[in-house]
Amino acid sequence: MKNRNLKIREHVVICFAALVMLCGYLFLGILPLRRVARSLHRETVNREAHISKASQVSSQLNPMRQQLEYLAAYVGDYHRRIPDERQVGEFLQQIAELMKAHGLSNQVVRPGAENPGEKLNTIPITMECNGDLDQIFDFFGSLKEIDRVIRIAKVELSSDELTESMAKMWAQANIYYEAK
Repeated sequence: MKNRNLKIREHVVICFAALVMLCGYLFLGILPLRRVARSLHRETVNREAHISKASQVSSQLNPMRQQLEYLAAYVGDYHRRIPDERQVGEFLQQIAELMKAHGLSNQVVRPGAENPGEKLNTIPITMECNGDLDQIFDFFGSLKEIDRVIRIAKVELSSDELTESMAKMWAQANIYYEAK
């Protein structure tokens, strides 16, 4: 009987040791690993969310780049086309040369009174000349090539009854320069 009690005790001790080892393995091995796995899962989900946001932003980047290129081309060289100073004499000379180059006659180009603005000052320019319609339209087309912003405000075309092929052009334009 003693032998049997001893064997039962040994079994109880072995079972207890196995239970302690199992609990130790569970609490010291599996639970910390499970916490690490949960933390890794949360981090993976967060990283996937960041990657998704970055993907959305990068998909918007190309259209934004295209819009930036469009706006840069649209604005162009703003400071070169809108000078710091009036430079009216140079502009009037360029207009007169363009009119002459297109064969327009009876040229009159004169500046009006300057209109100061907050950022830009405006100088109205009156232009008059005679020529056929092709010459006049070519003249207006060549105004784009001048290195200055020109806004045509008003154009009037008239022709004499005697000379139907010739037209008289009167135009009001505005040029700009930066206010100081």
